[in-house]
Amino acid sequence: MDDFDIVRELAALKEGIPVLPMQHYQVCVHTGDRWAAETDANVYITIFGQKGDTGRRLLYRSKEHDYKFIRDQVDIFELEAVSLEDLTKIIVSHDGVGHGAGLYLEKVVISEKDGPNNGKDIVFPYGHWLDDNEEDKKVEVELFPDDAAAQSEFVEKDIATLKDIDNYASKGEWNVWVTSGDDSDAGTGAKVCVVVYGLNGSTEMIELKNEDVEEFKSDETQQFCISVGEIGPIYKIRMTLDSPEHDASFYLLRMKMKDVDTNQEFHFPYNDWLKMTDGSRDAYLELPAIWPDVKPLQAQKYVLSVTTGDKPGSETFADLYCTLIGDWGDTGKRMLSKSNNKRPFKNGQMDIFTMDILDLGKIDKVIIGHNSEGRGAGWYCANVTIKSSEDANSEVVFPCHRWFDSDLEDHKLERELVPAVELPVVTTDDSEGEETKPETKGEWKVLVTVATLEKQQNGVKIDKVTLTIYGEQGVTKPVDLKSKQGSAFEPEKTEEFDINVGLIGDIYKVRINQESQGSITPHWHVKEICMEDIHTKEQLKFDYSRWLGQENVDSALELPALRAGGKGLPVVPYQVSVKTGNDSDAATYSNVFITLFGKKGDTGMRQLAENKDKSFKFQKGQIDVFTMDAVELGQIDRIVITKGPGDPWMLDRITVKEEFASSEGVFSHNGWLGDRDHTNDHIDVELLEPEINPSVVATPNDGTEEPRVSQGEWTVWTLTSDDDGAGTTAQVYVTLCGDKGDTERIHLLPNGRDVFAKGETGDFDIKVTEDIGVVFKVRVGFMDNSESANASWKLDTIRFKDKHTKEEFSYEYNDWIVTSTELDGIVEFPVIWPAFPYMPMTKYQVAVYTGDKDNASTNAHVYVTVFGEMGNTGFRYLHRSKNNDNKFEQGQMDLFEVGAVCMGDLTKVVVGHDGQGIGSGWYLDKIVIKELPDDDLEYVFKCDRWLDEGEDDGKTEVELNLTREREITTWKVVTTTGTDETNSTDATVSLVLYGDKGHSKPLAITREGGFTYAEGQTDEFEVETGEDIGDVYKLRIGYEDISNKPQWFLKTLTMQPIPSGEECTFELNGWIWVSDTQDGWREIPLKKANPEEMLDVYKYCVEVYTGNESGAGTDAEVYLQIFGERGDTGVRRLIGALNNTTKFETGQMDVFEVEAVDMQKLTKIVIGHNGKGFGSGWYLNKVKIKESPNANKKYIFNCDRWLDEGEDDTLIERELPLSEVIDDDKEEPEVKDGDWKVVVSTSPQENGGTDAQVSLTVFGEKGDTGSLPLGIPGGGLFESGKTDEFTVFVDPEKVGKVQKIRIEHDNAHNAPGWHLNKIVMKDLHNDRELEFSVNRWLDVEEEDGDVVRELPALWPNEDPLPATKYVIQTHTSDDIGAGTDANVYLTLYGEKGDSGKRSLRRNVEENEKFEKGKVDTFHIEAVGLDKLTKVVIGHDGQGSGSGWHLDKVTIKESEEATQEIVFPCNRWLDEDEDDKKTERELFPDEQSYVN
Repeated sequence: MDDFDIVRELAALKEGIPVLPMQHYQVCVHTGDRWAAETDANVYITIFGQKGDTGRRLLYRSKEHDYKFIRDQVDIFELEAVSLEDLTKIIVSHDGVGHGAGLYLEKVVISEKDGPNNGKDIVFPYGHWLDDNEEDKKVEVELFPDDAAAQSEFVEKDIATLKDIDNYASKGEWNVWVTSGDDSDAGTGAKVCVVVYGLNGSTEMIELKNEDVEEFKSDETQQFCISVGEIGPIYKIRMTLDSPEHDASFYLLRMKMKDVDTNQEFHFPYNDWLKMTDGSRDAYLELPAIWPDVKPLQAQKYVLSVTTGDKPGSETFADLYCTLIGDWGDTGKRMLSKSNNKRPFKNGQMDIFTMDILDLGKIDKVIIGHNSEGRGAGWYCANVTIKSSEDANSEVVFPCHRWFDSDLEDHKLERELVPAVELPVVTTDDSEGEETKPETKGEWKVLVTVATLEKQQNGVKIDKVTLTIYGEQGVTKPVDLKSKQGSAFEPEKTEEFDINVGLIGDIYKVRINQESQGSITPHWHVKEICMEDIHTKEQLKFDYSRWLGQENVDSALELPALRAGGKGLPVVPYQVSVKTGNDSDAATYSNVFITLFGKKGDTGMRQLAENKDKSFKFQKGQIDVFTMDAVELGQIDRIVITKGPGDPWMLDRITVKEEFASSEGVFSHNGWLGDRDHTNDHIDVELLEPEINPSVVATPNDGTEEPRVSQGEWTVWTLTSDDDGAGTTAQVYVTLCGDKGDTERIHLLPNGRDVFAKGETGDFDIKVTEDIGVVFKVRVGFMDNSESANASWKLDTIRFKDKHTKEEFSYEYNDWIVTSTELDGIVEFPVIWPAFPYMPMTKYQVAVYTGDKDNASTNAHVYVTVFGEMGNTGFRYLHRSKNNDNKFEQGQMDLFEVGAVCMGDLTKVVVGHDGQGIGSGWYLDKIVIKELPDDDLEYVFKCDRWLDEGEDDGKTEVELNLTREREITTWKVVTTTGTDETNSTDATVSLVLYGDKGHSKPLAITREGGFTYAEGQTDEFEVETGEDIGDVYKLRIGYEDISNKPQWFLKTLTMQPIPSGEECTFELNGWIWVSDTQDGWREIPLKKANPEEMLDVYKYCVEVYTGNESGAGTDAEVYLQIFGERGDTGVRRLIGALNNTTKFETGQMDVFEVEAVDMQKLTKIVIGHNGKGFGSGWYLNKVKIKESPNANKKYIFNCDRWLDEGEDDTLIERELPLSEVIDDDKEEPEVKDGDWKVVVSTSPQENGGTDAQVSLTVFGEKGDTGSLPLGIPGGGLFESGKTDEFTVFVDPEKVGKVQKIRIEHDNAHNAPGWHLNKIVMKDLHNDRELEFSVNRWLDVEEEDGDVVRELPALWPNEDPLPATKYVIQTHTSDDIGAGTDANVYLTLYGEKGDSGKRSLRRNVEENEKFEKGKVDTFHIEAVGLDKLTKVVIGHDGQGSGSGWHLDKVTIKESEEATQEIVFPCNRWLDEDEDDKKTERELFPDEQSYVN
């Protein structure tokens, strides 16, 4: 192989002198392992020996590597020369000039390949730079074999040292060489662009292009000239591909940059692909600029977690991008296209992305956005969190909580986010899961860090920081943190304080006030506050650095406590508009302060310092607008205004809203604060119950853009589920429903491909020709939705976009659309426009009454269209009756369900049939419709006619208007409002009237056009009830709409039937109001002449227990309806818990108050929620209800199930029967002697559970407890495989030491049979336990037919009482009519107790019992009776001729026993014979024992 040398030596031939041999030298050049050690300069070597030198030779081609002199690489070269014999030195040099062109030479090793020194290595060490900008700045060096000269010490420099470079001489003109790989497809036709980063800035995107080169070819190096400007020392580059096809690729081998003026050069080896893919349309790479001995920026895999908000319409299909900006440049705009989720940016979802980039250092901000304009195309971002690597132990939180929507807020599609706090990453360690976490004692360590001196105002320091801390269960008073360093906090110092906040629950926000010395214009100085719980070690950090050094910052700033994933409340701007009155002297120059109060806390007192216009404030008739930032308060229900010393001020009103919220609260005052006699006083005024008005959700359009007008052209996308069988070949249609009308069915025509196949996305262009107004719902279905169509399709998501207005909306359905004998193949869903209310999905129950006339039934296909105030259902077939196998039969009522978007009040129904089948004519009586589940309001549509081509008018379709079916009762209602000026309301009031036969539907008492119940006023109304409710006993009155938090003081209400009837009077003399805990309903009992006869009003105390399962909590709106033996409460919203700020959290018990007239014994509850909000599913453990907070009796309603559309049976409402009633003092009583816990385990047998009344009797040395009922029949107890617990009292004075138990049930209800596994009794006072193993049926149809079992107590080291299987024989006399069919029972009595009452159900002979002259044998098992003393036997008198003549009863203690005890009788047990008794007490005949 050629050595590529261009120098050859030949030995001289002289006579008589030996010819020097030719020698092949192997030269190994070791490039050092130092940053920028490599070079592509020409390297030369001259080798010297005893016989001369080789001359200067170029080290041209490395034998082992394509690229020579790479960092930490050994390159081998071969030189041919006349033998030098022993080598003495070498000279190494290169021709590189400029920064980065040099070489770090570790050593050179030379060996002879032949000759006497073959294989011997001669080492020439060096260990220094050959670089005209490093060390001694030499590019040539003389080296000697085994030179002991010290190698240069390697001190790796931080990249920050680049900032120390002075007089950087570059003019920004650079040559760039790009080398592509040698694969055949390594080149690219895409644009190749670079961004160059220097310490003073970065370039824009620079396309690498030459006029004579159209594309990059494989295995080719191309040179370009670029100008980067005065960006300073370069530290990195970014290369990207730009191609409209998004499928470009390029194999970059390496890149080199050389400064035209300074000759500085950088090498960027890469040797890999740069590709666009379907998963990531970005094709980018970042490479560090390597400076000698300077550690370059390192590659990092940043992890971005982007959380979409859970507001309606938060999700987006837009292409999102972000740019991270840090100490070391930025990432450039990166598309967020490869999420951990199949579909990114869904409502309430966290999407995780990774980004391979060079280290940015501290990230200062994130720019995030998208470019999709149009209503509904936007996005609501909750927050972004960033980790510097996948295994980083901390993450930086960038809160957002803003819309990115061209039609909302400030219309921005891009926002700049700043960091709020750096949090530790929480990891789950199963090994530590069982450890008990320490509980907080409220003791915290607080660290306050102050800004550096240059961030502080000259001569101004802070000397006190006041800290107010908010927890979920309370708030601290302001805590003074005074400097320990003297008079003021020192710059750059951190001071530590110990505080006790008390048991306020989880901290959710803090507010700090700083007080400065001598400051005229306040500056913010507090940089950071860190808190650590001394006991739990929980750490919270509050970063205030963004405000450092700013002037006119509010002296009070608050931040939320953010936890893992950035979870926490947002900081929102509140807009406060203050209207001063119009009186001539209404103005004031006093300082004015405001405190806002909401469900989630308050703002603290804030000064209204500078108005939006920066003008004089609080002038006559003026509206001043202020903005204050605060952690989200929720609905603001009151404010406090404070006026400082100075002139009186006439305040008209104050309007408060979250910036861009869809509603605002108006607090009216229209009065003075202060007077001329008290100008030195502070005046406080509290304003309550604001009027809620709609508000604009966006800033006004600046008018530069013409509003876009829809042309009716839409694009529709459908995504079919990837479940097996999800696809369909059926024809699909959509109908768009607007506030002006609906479109016809629009067929989604496939474009020549299987668009509805499993996992496929179909796209369709549709044309809406009608003016339907604003779209509020969409209907999707099959073109053929008849029963015979038998089509199914699982639709994942459907999306619509207006081509002209750019408006778009989507709905994630993720369910089946089916046409079959049961389902009609049509679904509806609401259109959710961001920041606007929408109608929910609902199910309508349609009850169809076929008339009771001859031939009234039909086999035709019946259809309906139901109309309401908000649209209609569309044409819907009634496929399968819910309650009958054959539908539409004469005189029959059939139930159907129709799913639709809520239509408000129903107005009419169109009903008809297709006339198919023999005798298709149909007589329809009426249709009754109500919303499910169990809405009280029914809509009745009378028909009472034929739908038959041969009857009446021959029509088979009719339109039915809303009618009333029941007899109408008209009532005169008279209300009297309180006399105080605050007693009035203009809210709509509704009432429900209760009688002993039922109750009315909610009846609105108002007038057309609105009405105000004015103070002191008596108002008269008329209402109609269509129900016979019987004798009236109570009234429920309140508000259906509580959004405005109405309040009204009602003195009395009377109701009297018209034209005549007894007047009903209801006296309240109290408020009907809505608050954080009151739901706006009151119940009033009917007034009686004798006050003692009036029913009591209870404040029922409701304890709701959320389960401990993962995700058990809910943010949905929960409602409850309580039922008793006398009426119910109606559906009541559980608005605010009395004991917790945040309700329905995992493992939490929440207490609510529900006021209602005494319902006597409670029987059941209905509880559910509205399914709204992310993660609305709820695991309910149980509900406990007391008649008052201090009542001892508790009604228990067990649930232990999900109320979740995605779990269990998908129900979000459940009816819970009463489980048990217990006495439970408000404070748990101390365990006393005799308190036992009874744990009953039902066997996991099929049908092993029971709904009968189960009872327990405990027997002891002194007596027994009597029968103790365990729970309530049918209360969800004793289910197969379940364990139930009860607490009983076994009086030690009356019972003594337990000897045995008897367990039994009453054999009543639907499924009384029971297979009992075991019973465990735990002595709670003495810590003892007894276990009774049963494993038997208590069932009249199983085993011996007995429903009573007795079991002995097994005490350690004691013999238990014996269990005896008695053989009992009844001897029926031979008299005429002596037999009986009645149910016979018997009780055995012995010296140590009795057997309990036992039914003699199953005789051993297995034939007819108690026949004339017959002996029947029975077995009874009992424990420890000892010697029998008597028998009680009787019957229930049931059946014809139930009288029974009993001769005697004989008993043996076992089958094998020889002794038989005889109990003579020889009497009638008959209500018509003898002494007319059906039960007798028999005693043994001591003389008649038979052996």
